[in-house]
Amino acid sequence: ERERERRERKREMTTREEEEAIEAVEGVYISMSGYATSACFDACLKLPLSDSLPAKEKKCLMKCMDRYVEASQIVTETIAKELQRYEADEVAEIVQAMSVIK
Repeated sequence: ERERERRERKREMTTREEEEAIEAVEGVYISMSGYATSACFDACLKLPLSDSLPAKEKKCLMKCMDRYVEASQIVTETIAKELQRYEADEVAEIVQAMSVIK
């Protein structure tokens, strides 16, 4: 009974920690998105702005935002790998706890 309660509390903590991690990642993406937009506009656009963008500025913006997308994909893949490793560790712990109970 106590073991079951302990596992339940741990599961609740894990869920809370996962929710907090997801919120933190969302915050990072929002920050990165704002930073990338600002950095790309600052790097590529010349003032004063006109009604249309010259080809050179368009190309610069496209390359800059492509780099941002690539960086976002790397971050996403890294987070996914960490979550998989974390989940594998959790499963191993549960299996070990169950083998002790038997």
